[in-house]
Amino acid sequence: MEGRGFGNVSLNLEVRLSVEDSPNSAGVVIDAIRCCKIARDKKIGGPLLSPSAYFMKHPPKQFSDDVAREMVEDFISGKRSNNIVRYRCLAINSDMHLIDP
Repeated sequence: MEGRGFGNVSLNLEVRLSVEDSPNSAGVVIDAIRCCKIARDKKIGGPLLSPSAYFMKHPPKQFSDDVAREMVEDFISGKRSNNIVRYRCLAINSDMHLIDP
């Protein structure tokens, strides 16, 4: 970013972002790319809810880890060929009790 500061002095700002867990995320990225390849081969478009729920921090639809893993395995094996959500999920209310929404 460039600009002018006090006294019309030129200002140049450069920003760099680095994360500590980047070496650990390579496997996740490779698996996500593999799921994209599967979707492309099956001519599936749009957001991939199953892989996103398991691999991404902020997926379009959030699921628990065990349900998301089952969804990805079904997607890879071909049991789940579309992105329609058919999995029953439990939620936790404000009292920390499981409820069936």
